[in-house]
Amino acid sequence: MVSTPSSRAPFETTRRAWFAGMFAATASAQQQPGLWRELIQNGTFDGWRSPSGKTPLGGAWIVRDGILSVRPYVHRRTDLWTEEEFGEFELEWEWKAEKGANSGIKYWVQSAPTLVIVKENEKWRSVPGPDAAARDEPTLEYSIGVEYQMADDEFEPTSLVRRDSRAGGIYGAFPPDPEAVRRHGEWNQSRILVKAGRVEHWLNGVRVVDTTPDALDLQLKEKSSYKIAKRRGPVALQYHQTVVSFRKMRIRRWE
Repeated sequence: MVSTPSSRAPFETTRRAWFAGMFAATASAQQQPGLWRELIQNGTFDGWRSPSGKTPLGGAWIVRDGILSVRPYVHRRTDLWTEEEFGEFELEWEWKAEKGANSGIKYWVQSAPTLVIVKENEKWRSVPGPDAAARDEPTLEYSIGVEYQMADDEFEPTSLVRRDSRAGGIYGAFPPDPEAVRRHGEWNQSRILVKAGRVEHWLNGVRVVDTTPDALDLQLKEKSSYKIAKRRGPVALQYHQTVVSFRKMRIRRWE
């Protein structure tokens, strides 16, 4: 039978409805509490964005063979944000830092200023967004939130002078206790659990931070003059110029 526009119309309508239903079912499943969702997959940045949506992710990051890594000292830099927001959640991942490297995973992210790098690692200024900088000025979209610190504690400069900057701790609030990080170049297993009034950081099978949202809020105010405006937001991977890699990352919501 010869296909005509009128004979194809019911089929096309049915096909579109089927795809729409599948998309809605997948999105609904991702929202269900307790179901794991993979965050690094298919060699793409699916599920991630820059805070402004204006900085290309592939310039500052690379995904290859299931591993997501920082491209150091590029011109347009950005943290990675999940497209979804999370309040109570559980996040698991593996990571490794090169010698002297530093990064972090931030949650309950509140804002993301854009910084123009005036002098590398020393001086910067804030601008309304990456498109407000001159073309020859390097920029960084930087996230503000609660930070699970990731670092080569043996050689990273800040980790050598601040205990709350050591791997597994909450930067500006609580140091890891005990310390459990492996040497640079080796893979670590990490976990964040925010659930039922508890905030826990785990590193290589050891619980290194165990606190409450209220205690965390108070500690950040006292030590860092930082207030958690809301206990919900995107999860962010920090771009910190040095090479840190992530793999086997998955998340599930508990709300």
